[in-house]
Amino acid sequence: MSEEKNSKSHKHSKGRVVSVYVVDSIIFILIALVVVIGVLVAVMPIGTEYVNKAEAAASMQIRDIVLSDELVTFENNEPNIDAVEYGDLVAKITCEDTGVNCNVYYGANRVSQRDGAGMHSSSDLPASGGTTVIFGYDSTYFSAVKYMQKGDTVTLTTSYGSYEYTVSKTKTVDSTDNIGESENSDELILCAEYSDFSNNSGEALVVYAERTGGADNE
Repeated sequence: MSEEKNSKSHKHSKGRVVSVYVVDSIIFILIALVVVIGVLVAVMPIGTEYVNKAEAAASMQIRDIVLSDELVTFENNEPNIDAVEYGDLVAKITCEDTGVNCNVYYGANRVSQRDGAGMHSSSDLPASGGTTVIFGYDSTYFSAVKYMQKGDTVTLTTSYGSYEYTVSKTKTVDSTDNIGESENSDELILCAEYSDFSNNSGEALVVYAERTGGADNE
């Protein structure tokens, strides 16, 4: 009888040890979670700041931008490049001769060219007295640019007016860095980039057009 009682007492004692171990483990895990969450909350603003700085320093080609659905507007209808942000919808481009028809966003990269075309950030807004350079993928929205010929009309519609450009010449370049200098004070340059998977990877078709109509040119 005494041995049976000792056996039961040993089992109960072992059960209590296991229970205490389980409770201690749970408490340790909860404390660890609280510490980890506290650290994450503390460093998140710092991490976000560094991410924002890194994105700002990243090249336009890899930067994520949010695209706008409405044409950007300007005070007194005067185009002002300083008032434009990456992702703004600056114009809509059409060419009835070839069928080109898409949105043009500020900032030429994979995001803007995925949903339309991208205006190079170092170029000028349409009809602002400088050169507007617009990039697009030959495999998507700029697939019909290859059919543009001298004399074709390209129209850029903005919030401050519609402007017509007449194609003056086209050429193929081995790199988008070789587009060349503008020959006119109010010119449009379209650059259709070939896909990385095409036989012409790295090359681009460039179309030059002079402004011939719209607003004060009408």
